[in-house]
Amino acid sequence: MSTPPTATVAAATIESRIASYTPPHEGARLPATTLPGLIRAEMMVILHFLRHLGCIFCKHSVRELRKLAETSKFPPITFVHQSTVPQAEEFFAE
Repeated sequence: MSTPPTATVAAATIESRIASYTPPHEGARLPATTLPGLIRAEMMVILHFLRHLGCIFCKHSVRELRKLAETSKFPPITFVHQSTVPQAEEFFAE
């Protein structure tokens, strides 16, 4: 069964719109304001997604990544979270 031509065109249009969608990101000390820009800013970057800044898992993972970053040549880490910038600044200052 072949794909109808209109479905192929619609899929290509959707893919191009997704590829060009770059909402601005807020944060502290970011080298760019879009996710593709963040990734292109360095040869390698670690994107670490945090569920909730107050949870034990997030505190532990941030602490462990900071230890690794201090002890070896480690790529820049970008923490992605759902909190506000002021909440994040308070969390990462601890």
